[in-house]
Amino acid sequence: MRANTIFNCFNSATGMRFVVLLFICFSTVACNQAGALKRNISFLESNSLVHDVVVTSTGLQYQVLRRGLGPKPTSNSKVTLHYIGEQIDGKVFDNSYERGAPPSFVLGGVIAGLVEGVQLMSIGSKYRFVVPAALGYGDRRAGEIKPNATLIYEVELLNVEEL
Repeated sequence: MRANTIFNCFNSATGMRFVVLLFICFSTVACNQAGALKRNISFLESNSLVHDVVVTSTGLQYQVLRRGLGPKPTSNSKVTLHYIGEQIDGKVFDNSYERGAPPSFVLGGVIAGLVEGVQLMSIGSKYRFVVPAALGYGDRRAGEIKPNATLIYEVELLNVEEL
């Protein structure tokens, strides 16, 4: 009996308006996501053409802003670094400089793009990484970061400690 009530709702004029609004809502979300994905792909393509940008086999893009000396970390290393993380629209989502203290953590515990990129760095280096969504948070939302977002990190490696 309850199922009949639900189906009758969709047969009414009010029910049909609801279905149309629901369809419009889902269509709008799908179009917005498709547009965002297109903007991210376009950004990656344009950035890959910038002088001194290197694109790895995984799609990570990086620029060496300053070369350092010393050891390079592995994914099992504890690293201390400063970084600024932003989205392609320039919106900063994290900034360790503003917090006044560089974080230390095991490198293998962060997104794949940073694991890969920071392993290229020596202590004292400063790199700019452009991380495609597949190497970032993928189709998941992470705080202010929307699904399928390309991320930009400027990273300064301060210390490496082998565990």
